[in-house]
Amino acid sequence: MKGTLFSAATRSILVGIVLLVAEALVRAHYDIVPIGEPYNIPLFVLIFGLLISYSRSWLAAGILGGFLFVSYAIQLFSISNYGYFITPIKLWLLFEKFLEVLISGKDAAKTMGVTFFAILLVFSGIFLLFRGRKNIKHKKHWVSIIAVAVVLFYPIRQTINQSNTLGRLPAMYHSTIKSSFYTWGYFAARVVPEEVFGLSRVKPFQSDAPSHASSGNAHNIIVIMGESLSSEYMSVYGYSEPTTPWLEEQSKKANRFIAEGYSGGLFTDVSLPFFFNAIAKPNGVKQIGSGDTNIFRLAKENGYTTHFYSTQANYGLSLVSMLGRGWIDHYDDSYSITNNSYKGVLDSELLNWLDGVDLNQKNLIILHQTGSHMPYAERTPDSYKPFGSDSDYGVFQGSCRL
Repeated sequence: MKGTLFSAATRSILVGIVLLVAEALVRAHYDIVPIGEPYNIPLFVLIFGLLISYSRSWLAAGILGGFLFVSYAIQLFSISNYGYFITPIKLWLLFEKFLEVLISGKDAAKTMGVTFFAILLVFSGIFLLFRGRKNIKHKKHWVSIIAVAVVLFYPIRQTINQSNTLGRLPAMYHSTIKSSFYTWGYFAARVVPEEVFGLSRVKPFQSDAPSHASSGNAHNIIVIMGESLSSEYMSVYGYSEPTTPWLEEQSKKANRFIAEGYSGGLFTDVSLPFFFNAIAKPNGVKQIGSGDTNIFRLAKENGYTTHFYSTQANYGLSLVSMLGRGWIDHYDDSYSITNNSYKGVLDSELLNWLDGVDLNQKNLIILHQTGSHMPYAERTPDSYKPFGSDSDYGVFQGSCRL
């Protein structure tokens, strides 16, 4: 059976299963959500394996095999160290500040035995693909062209369609190979031209890390993040219905500061990274990637244990990749409760997570609530409808209440 299409396909599928096992081991060890569509990995590798086997050009086969190995190596290290797939801007910073990354990752590598084993599995699988290639007699030039085209497909697609944001932020329920294709496409078509040729029309926002002032005067800092709520619907700012009675009480006390603010973006995955990285102006992605002004990093440097808890559905939390997961000691979202990436939970669950925090230590605690937008009825319990449930408007006002 050596050298036949059947043997090449069988070998490729087996290698795909090996890569699936390798990724599953890393995800399980570091408590990352499972792959959303695990069958995609053997299918992807089947295509890769056949192209590598029948490519006439060693260079084309090497490009495809190299892309596969480097993608897995970088992404599995990123998962192990930061808890998420690498973003395009992080990929740029990886090359721009390679020595800094190498030095900072040296100590972390000591605890990545599972990751190194997984990468060894990936390397062994790719080696098996190339080993079987020598038995294929009828290699074709047109297969070589397709092999190179596979790697270039997403960058070309991103270049043609500039409105496409695919790959800007990774989704953890994607497989490593799928996420790598998206990230590579956005990196090659958007990030590289902007950084090399300065094509961005908005000057990048940059800020140095703040100087060390003190070790922190507050013992516990709790930040309660609202979501999708305009100040026009808050009674503390004059809205006719009592939607924010607690804030109204607080505003009357001494040593309180209450003021309107502006979100950093129209979407969660934009506004939260801007907030937690102290981004004051547009085009702050590179600043976010550097981590110089990341609140979680600064808190840890000052002796705080950091926590981030969200009741939102896990699939919508691609923002976590930009928050600085590597500096968050304790992270939980709705998946921890539901084991379902697409299902959120009620905000009352935040209190359960808060109860588990040792408040005798110094803590920075972020409680991120479910959005105050549709579907309103699913975002508040049936027993809590202070403005009635006869209309969406009434249910909406209830979801705003604080």
